[in-house]
Amino acid sequence: MTIPIGTSLKRRKPWHSVYISTFDSQLAEVTYIPNAAMVGADSPASRVLELVNTESDGNGTTVMATLALTAGVTINAFNKRALTLSTVPGALDVTEGEILAFRSTPVGGTGMADPSGLVAVTVARRYA
Repeated sequence: MTIPIGTSLKRRKPWHSVYISTFDSQLAEVTYIPNAAMVGADSPASRVLELVNTESDGNGTTVMATLALTAGVTINAFNKRALTLSTVPGALDVTEGEILAFRSTPVGGTGMADPSGLVAVTVARRYA
């Protein structure tokens, strides 16, 4: 599933709901394709991209995948970059009805700008 992430990330709303699970599944991959290059830097001008399981009530905080845009990390415009999946046991599991949200958070001060783009979330059905 590929979701366009609009200008809301450029404002003060770093969260964007991207997926509501219709079956029990497991996260397989998350990629981000920015509309312009994102050149990583050390704080106070960096950014962290994350996929978070906010659960069915919107209050969950499990970080499922992340990419810190620090010095040496660059995403070229219109090129996909995979986020690193969590290695915490159970963190990649998604239960029917849970909501996954993409978060783009500035680190230090205002951080680097987020040009918006696409996030692709791939899940695989989980059988009991």
